[in-house]
Amino acid sequence: MADAMASSPMASASWLADAIKSLRPLKGTKPRRQELEARLRETQENISDEMTAFSSGPIDLSDIAQGTIEVFEPMSLPTALGQLAVLSRPPAIDDRRTAALDSLKESPLASIFGITRMDRDGKTIAVVPGAELRGEPNEDWLLHNYAQSDALRRRIFIAGQFEPVRQHLAARFSFTDRHFASIVANSPFVPLGYESLFALGFARMMQGDQLSAAYLLLPQLENSIRELLSKAGNDPSIIQSDMRQEDRSLSSMLDNNRDQLEGIFGHDLTLELDLLFNSRLGPALRHDMAHGKVSTNDCRDTDVRYACWLIYRITCLPLLSQWSKIVEQIETAEF
Repeated sequence: MADAMASSPMASASWLADAIKSLRPLKGTKPRRQELEARLRETQENISDEMTAFSSGPIDLSDIAQGTIEVFEPMSLPTALGQLAVLSRPPAIDDRRTAALDSLKESPLASIFGITRMDRDGKTIAVVPGAELRGEPNEDWLLHNYAQSDALRRRIFIAGQFEPVRQHLAARFSFTDRHFASIVANSPFVPLGYESLFALGFARMMQGDQLSAAYLLLPQLENSIRELLSKAGNDPSIIQSDMRQEDRSLSSMLDNNRDQLEGIFGHDLTLELDLLFNSRLGPALRHDMAHGKVSTNDCRDTDVRYACWLIYRITCLPLLSQWSKIVEQIETAEF
């Protein structure tokens, strides 16, 4: 079948992957599997030529953008920085599930087919089984549905709200790291000694330097989550068989400390962090950043812009109840 579908690298690669999977349980097939794996990698190199971008057409967000700017226009900078952190919030899990089940009812036939996610190089990074026509859909199908909905939600938020507000504020104020100094100094999400990194990252974000903001802020997420777990009395490390201790990765913390993370962030935000930074059903930004796969163009992408704002939101959330004190410190900075 791979030979028959040679004109379609994507289809041919799928059949080759199936062949390799079928041979794995059989003894004496290693040479054949190695041959097929080499052929699979060669075929995957041509998949990008077959990929096509699909568009649902432009979405007019001008009314949303103008309405958001009008809300922020009379605000002082300290007040605006606080409101920027609550400009959006992750959907409630119950609402996510209801929307996913509604989509299943509306398009039952389209939902029964499995989905294969590939990276830009054509490598398979996730396989999602189709939903059953009867009974509850499987968890992976639900998570894939959530991730797809999030992608659209992030685009609307960044283009219709965050970016118009950022440009509006940047035209009024000359942002530097000192404007965020009191925020990062008081936030429990910012570990001791990392204040300057966060402050500079937020300044670059507001200046529109998304390349610098991404590489300053995204690598801080995992360590900050470990710090929060430690402060809550949960050891985010693992002891190996030879007694070496290693810090848990974000993926490991989401697997092994999920209850504690939900106690800190809540169910909704924990799921959003998983779908945005960790899960292969979403952009998996933590993995791509850690492995140097976030390019210059990627830094300007909606997902990365949203991730920087989300880190800002998480940094500010614990301070909102005492924002008046934070405001007093921000107002002493030179604007």
